[in-house]
Amino acid sequence: MYKKSLLFFALLFSLAGVTHATDYIKEVMVVGGSSSEVNNLRITLEAQGWTRINKDLNDRCGASSDYIYLFYRAESNNDGVNRGYITDFYISNATGTVSSTVTHDGRTYHLVSCDGSNYFRGRQGDLNSHAGGATIHLYYTTDLFPDNRAVTSISFNDSQSGAVPANGSGSGYDLNDGCGSGTDYIYMHVGTSTAVPPTLTVAANDPLLGSVSATGFITPAETLLTVITPTASYPNLQYSESGRATLNLSGFLSINQSGAWSNSSGLGGINMLGHLEVTANEGYTVTRITFNVGQPANNYSNPIEIAQPPFLIDIEGGDCFLNNGNQYVGYHGVTSINVYGYLTPVDQGNVT
Repeated sequence: MYKKSLLFFALLFSLAGVTHATDYIKEVMVVGGSSSEVNNLRITLEAQGWTRINKDLNDRCGASSDYIYLFYRAESNNDGVNRGYITDFYISNATGTVSSTVTHDGRTYHLVSCDGSNYFRGRQGDLNSHAGGATIHLYYTTDLFPDNRAVTSISFNDSQSGAVPANGSGSGYDLNDGCGSGTDYIYMHVGTSTAVPPTLTVAANDPLLGSVSATGFITPAETLLTVITPTASYPNLQYSESGRATLNLSGFLSINQSGAWSNSSGLGGINMLGHLEVTANEGYTVTRITFNVGQPANNYSNPIEIAQPPFLIDIEGGDCFLNNGNQYVGYHGVTSINVYGYLTPVDQGNVT
């Protein structure tokens, strides 16, 4: 009996030192289209580490409505440190041009990326796609809150209590709003856990940004790192460069020697096939890019934002695409690219 008691207390002490990992949600995407389109994408995305929430956001909206699902990618850690996790969501039912960002309570929310059918991508992830009713788009933010929350779970059910409201306030919002009688009530619920900013040290000297030195709980302020614009035509293929970010042209498969790159036709003009990709130089972090095209497509307006890596624009004959060439956003090439980010902090370890 004495030996069993010793073993029991030894086990208690060993368990007391165990830190359980928490899964924090880092990326989200909405996928919409026919049953086969959505299922094919599900197979691809799940192989890349995405998880599908098993609730059709157009449930019971009729045979012609798109199947729509939310996918997310999570990161597990056991130190409770926020490493760029999603902290909140915002539902917009605004009409007219879909904005790539909205501002609410001083925080910037980014439009959730979408994939699926041509129609769904053209609707920029409308959660009532092919179902009638209100035009609904989902936004997310990684900006910090005073309570250091970070999202750990997302679910959808028919309970309005505690659900995400529309436009930042009020009661929980039905994602099938306006779709008619007989449709499911679908409300979005978000679970959070504490994730404090890491202890960071920033120390750098940049000609534009100046000298920075700070230690403690800090969040690097996003700033405009550089504006990339064409400065010369083929064969020189030159563009403005600040040393903070690089425009990768290695993905181009072919470049027409006549007017391929000029101030009039932009980066990736006539008869260019490949992609433009922005990457951060050493010592910098790129958080997002915005770019102008010669002529935006329907439902788009300049500037167009990419808020998550890879910061990649596909070019085909001057036409511009996102999401691996699936989302058409404009033509006549890219005339300028604004690159936003900050001097990269150095993580000094766990917060104590």
